[in-house]
Amino acid sequence: MANNKLEDYSQLHSALGYSFQSQALLVQALTHRSMRVAHNERLEFLGDSILGMVIATALYTQYPNEKEGVLSRARSYLVNGDMLAIIAKELTLDKYVILGHGEMKTQGERRVSILSGCFEAIIGAIYLDGGFTSAERCVLSWYETRLEGGLVLPDLKDAKSQLQEWTQAQQYTLPIYTMTVSGKAHEQVFSVTCRVEGL
Repeated sequence: MANNKLEDYSQLHSALGYSFQSQALLVQALTHRSMRVAHNERLEFLGDSILGMVIATALYTQYPNEKEGVLSRARSYLVNGDMLAIIAKELTLDKYVILGHGEMKTQGERRVSILSGCFEAIIGAIYLDGGFTSAERCVLSWYETRLEGGLVLPDLKDAKSQLQEWTQAQQYTLPIYTMTVSGKAHEQVFSVTCRVEGL
């Protein structure tokens, strides 16, 4: 956990490519709610919206021939918690996140949810500290290698969509799903069976 001396953040400023005018904003962005002081959840909310808009705009601009569905899946992939945690580690946020005692004991600085939240909070803090242009410039810099050179994405379709496309390609009928519910009202268990005729 970092302390709050100004010199502690010079390397972080370098990693971020941005120097905060307000150290208080930076400290708040790094502070997890487990500290029970001014923490980063509101900044996280703000940063999430800015990140989504910047990435959506970049995808729209850089890939003018891609359909909306592809762009939506690309955006989802680029802003999901796992991706944000990876970039947070690249920016060394795991070394600076400020955690309460309990989270420190369980190595909370490694947790995806904490790192991704801290990453979004940093974006929100940069926006408040230096304006939208500064936040956009930082996000595009951090995502540069992931946005250029074509959309190389994993298959982001859900399992149901993948199965449906496969059955159509193999000239089978569409899958039929049957759901059964068992158990008491407050402890219900839902089971779904999928059947493809001919398989």
